[in-house]
Amino acid sequence: MSPRRLPPVRSQSAKLTLRSSRGFGTRRSPTAGDLSRLQPPPPVQVEAGEQPSGVVASKDDAVEHAEHNQELCSICLEGLDDCCFSYPCGQGHRLHYHCMLHFLGSILAIPLSDETPGPLRKEQVREMGTGFKAVALLETAMQNLHVETRRRLCCPLCRCSWPDEAEVSLEQTMASLRQCRIKKLAKNVGRLEKAFISVKASYDQRAEIGRHRMGYGLAVLDKNLHTAESYLSHRDTACSTVLRIFEFLDARHVTSVSACCTAAARHCWVECKLRAPHVKAATVRSATHHIWPQTTRSLLIDPSLRTAVQKGTSGLDVVSFSKWLACAAGLLEVNIHAAGWEKLDPGAGYLSQSLPIEHLQILDLSHNGLTDLCAQNLAAALTKKRPVRLEVLTLELNCITEAGFDSLLSLGKDVGNRIRSWGFRHNKLGDASCKLLAKALDPEGIGAPNRLNVWDLRTNRIGLEGCKALVPVIGSMEVARLGCNPLGDAGGEQLANGLGRNLRILDLRQAELGEAATLALGRKLRDAATLQELLLSGNNIGPAGAQALAEGWAWISSLRHVDLSGNMGIGKEGVDLLADELPFWQQAPFRLSLASIGCEDEGAKRLAAALRKNPRKGRGWAIDLQNNPIGSWMKLQILQLLEEDLFRCDDMHSTRKYVEAQKARKKYEELRTKEEERQRRLVDQAQQHEMMEVEQAQRAQFLGFSNAWDKYMADYESTAYMSLERLKEQHGDELGRFQEMIRSQPPRVKCSRELLELRRKQEALAKLGKYEDAWKVKEDGDQLEQWEQARSASEPACFALEGDASQSSSTSQMAEGRVYNFSAGPSAMPLEVLQEVQREMVNYKGSGMSVMEMPWCETEAIEDSASMHGTPLVARTRCIYPALDKMAEGRVYNFSAGPSAMPLEVLQEVQREMVNYKGSGMSVMEMSHRSKEFMAIAAEAEKNLRDIFGVPSDYKVLMLQGGATLQFSTVALNMLGTKGKADYLVTGQWGEKAHKECNKYGTGQLACNTKSTKFTTIPQKSEWKLDPEAAYVHYCANETVNGVEFSYTPDVGSVPLVADMSSNFCSKPIDVGKHAYIYAGIQKNLGPAGMAVGFLRPDFADGSKELKICPTYCSFKTTGENGSMYNTPACFTLYVMGEYLKYTKKVGGLAHWAEQSDKKSGMLYGMIDGSDGFYQCPVEKSARSRMNVPFTIKGGDEALEKKFLDEAKKHKLYTLAGHRSVGGCRASLYNGLPLEGVATLTDFMKSFMDENRK
Repeated sequence: MSPRRLPPVRSQSAKLTLRSSRGFGTRRSPTAGDLSRLQPPPPVQVEAGEQPSGVVASKDDAVEHAEHNQELCSICLEGLDDCCFSYPCGQGHRLHYHCMLHFLGSILAIPLSDETPGPLRKEQVREMGTGFKAVALLETAMQNLHVETRRRLCCPLCRCSWPDEAEVSLEQTMASLRQCRIKKLAKNVGRLEKAFISVKASYDQRAEIGRHRMGYGLAVLDKNLHTAESYLSHRDTACSTVLRIFEFLDARHVTSVSACCTAAARHCWVECKLRAPHVKAATVRSATHHIWPQTTRSLLIDPSLRTAVQKGTSGLDVVSFSKWLACAAGLLEVNIHAAGWEKLDPGAGYLSQSLPIEHLQILDLSHNGLTDLCAQNLAAALTKKRPVRLEVLTLELNCITEAGFDSLLSLGKDVGNRIRSWGFRHNKLGDASCKLLAKALDPEGIGAPNRLNVWDLRTNRIGLEGCKALVPVIGSMEVARLGCNPLGDAGGEQLANGLGRNLRILDLRQAELGEAATLALGRKLRDAATLQELLLSGNNIGPAGAQALAEGWAWISSLRHVDLSGNMGIGKEGVDLLADELPFWQQAPFRLSLASIGCEDEGAKRLAAALRKNPRKGRGWAIDLQNNPIGSWMKLQILQLLEEDLFRCDDMHSTRKYVEAQKARKKYEELRTKEEERQRRLVDQAQQHEMMEVEQAQRAQFLGFSNAWDKYMADYESTAYMSLERLKEQHGDELGRFQEMIRSQPPRVKCSRELLELRRKQEALAKLGKYEDAWKVKEDGDQLEQWEQARSASEPACFALEGDASQSSSTSQMAEGRVYNFSAGPSAMPLEVLQEVQREMVNYKGSGMSVMEMPWCETEAIEDSASMHGTPLVARTRCIYPALDKMAEGRVYNFSAGPSAMPLEVLQEVQREMVNYKGSGMSVMEMSHRSKEFMAIAAEAEKNLRDIFGVPSDYKVLMLQGGATLQFSTVALNMLGTKGKADYLVTGQWGEKAHKECNKYGTGQLACNTKSTKFTTIPQKSEWKLDPEAAYVHYCANETVNGVEFSYTPDVGSVPLVADMSSNFCSKPIDVGKHAYIYAGIQKNLGPAGMAVGFLRPDFADGSKELKICPTYCSFKTTGENGSMYNTPACFTLYVMGEYLKYTKKVGGLAHWAEQSDKKSGMLYGMIDGSDGFYQCPVEKSARSRMNVPFTIKGGDEALEKKFLDEAKKHKLYTLAGHRSVGGCRASLYNGLPLEGVATLTDFMKSFMDENRK
């Protein structure tokens, strides 16, 4: 038996859609012309014995069936009853309502053109079910169709066009639809509902049932899909059923889905909606294998499937998919967006060779990044198969240049000269491509250039030369899209001169057109009778150009859209010229875009007047005036026009123009709401403006009062100033007279407190009859009185008044060369103050120490040193002030723990430069910290630090205020980072304080703690509990209070090491590179108190580990970036440190101080260890400090220790008392203490031991 031919089930196309839920590619929609040109697919061949049950195999069978039963539907071949209406084709085919609804819905789901208002969207068509909802949706869609579009509709079977002379009235069609009760469809729906309910009842709530559309057929998928399979396989007659496969497909559904597809695909329109990221590989493979490719007419692939194919996760490999394509003989349209063919080599070859070219009419490969090689391969594949019916070729958003463009242009000749639409938007085509195009469009090249009439060459690189090349051939184009190219004014003029008479769309947006191009274009528009769209936005069009264009398009009756947005040169004058041409378009709906052209109120008024002159009052027009400086009255005019249109809604209702009435009402309500809101804002702005005026008036009144008050106060202050000046003159005269009286009198010496005390003792002893003791006290008093008189005579400047010419020569010499210092800070100081500080620099008030050396916690030292317990003060302090080189006499040995003794040479150098530093005319205490003199001091100090300590070049040298105690917090704030924990080696009180500070900002972990041993030892490394994840390890190199010192650098592995070296800094060489940060207060071995020095590794200087709560003052990054000058530093302290460093380099550097420290500590520890227990040091010998030596006398005898301290002062041995929290005695052997001082101490300790051993 010969095979029977089945009529095609669906005329347009069965659709296989592979789409992602988040796909971003935009599918190109074919125009109405494209739909009318779609050819009917070839009939499907069915072998003998394979005819589905219930299908009428031929038209004869259908007629026979109709004779014995009733008339059949021309689409589904089922019986007709009262739920149908006649389709107006030449063959008299009649259709079921739902079949016609299905057919028209598929047509209306695709926009017929970019300008067709109101086509049904795909979502609306899918929501069309049964009943009056579907009727209303279809009615709305058909009302919005233009007459020309309705004429293009054709019969789904015979392709018979809708004849002009027999056009069916839309009102009659709608009336027929309203009378339809779709009884037959209701019967089918009832049958499908039963199948759906049986499936839903067995669903176990493991997945949500997909959406179902009864108007289209069955939409049920679950483990019981055999119900759908049974229904589709045993139907009496074949109906137009759609089986949809939703995203919740699972591997367990594969068998049932495959069976359903096999049963339904032979006579159904099958649409598979596969979401690639969620679908199993077997499901995709089964769906594509069981859906008949012969029934597929449209193919869409979007980025999600591309991703699955590339990763090999979808199971739909390129080779198998190409084989499936080879079987799709009826494929009419292929859309592959963002498939990445250039990355699927050799997949591109498989797909291009497998495309069913014979019937393919639309090929869209946009957004794939195709190169010239891919374009050449595609052209070669398309030219191998003939005959070819390709009409639309779209290759937008690719990377095609002249080479690939040339190979594709050959398709115009090789495929039978059928391609009418070419899309090359957003490629890399230049002027050379235009020359190739002109050559290809030459009649000798292709033969029929009039068919190559739709060209999209936007967003390329076409310039003047390309325009010249296109002039001979652009006349054959119907659609010319050349926007977003650098055409220029000259290029636009060339194109305008070559435009043809059949031009429908001209797109020259953002093409850099000027007046010359628009004038030429205006002249050419007179001949463009078919022009529908003129797009010229984003150019440089002025009033003259706008006038030329308006005069040109006044002759065009078919014009529907003009876009002049973004041409700011048009302005008010251009708008007036455009308004004059509006009345010529009286009948056609029209859209005019005038956004951002500088249209003002006057221009808007002209436009409104033109609208009122128009007989239709502007109905059907769309005028866009956004982003223009238009006042409120224009919007009121538009509202008035809309309100008048709203009054005509009754006429619309009577003529059943519901859509137009609804649009007018919505537009009116929308604009009225906006106008009310705008009026509300205007009232608000007016009130705010009034309030601002009131505030300004009050402010002006306040300013007037302030000015009057200021004038009054100025007069008052002037009067007061004059009175004050007169009073000053009077007081000055009185002061002069008093000074003259004082100078004429002999100088009177004021007795000191010590002298008065001796005289009081003398009188008391004399009264008691102790004449011998009174005589001794009298001798001491006489000597002291003689010394005080001599001192008073040697320093007359101390008592001289201002202007006295009898000042000493030494003082006057020191004041020479001083300048007037206007620094903002540090500022100038009185000369007398500087001279007093200079005199007492080395020996303060006879104490034997400089103020910079005095211990801050022992306030009695000054008083004790002044009295010296009866030792004649004259012998120690005679001639202190007359000459600077004599001021060193009477100094004591200072064993203070800090501030400590300083080398006498450093003090004398500071003393010499106190009033006038190196001829600058200023003291260092007066210099600005930004002055070049002080910057030189700071730079030299930093250089000496690096040279002496061997600091690596990448380390930062920080000069910090606040001493070392502030660094306890600073270290944690800058170095904890995200780890939030650090290890601390606590071997004394200062390490314990640092650990407590860390706990305020993070977690301080005790790697070791010797508090249980009263801080007298350093544990072995094996006893330490170090955390490799700690941010850093902190240790105190020398404990000042407890006398414990690390004789080595701790090895902590890769964890950064931080050291507090305040009390042994500058006493021995150190390895800076092993430490992440070293800090030390300089008051021990490097200068006076008030500052600390730090050596910082660069990875902690960038602020990456700094806590957010770190104050700016404590930030390592801030201090380093500002060169330790973020704020005013301790200038004098830094200067003294610099002098100390100079002296250190002079005597031999750290090696010299290390040698001195070993000698001094060796002498003292030798005396203690050799005392046979009289003196005891509580610290283990391995951990003894070379800087601080604590010791007790006879096991801590407090009375004996007090006696020891009192008698030591008689030998000029000061500040030997232990720390207030520990007790006992302590001798600090810092660099400034001379070796002679330690020798004197050991001698005294030996004599004291001999006297008190009992």
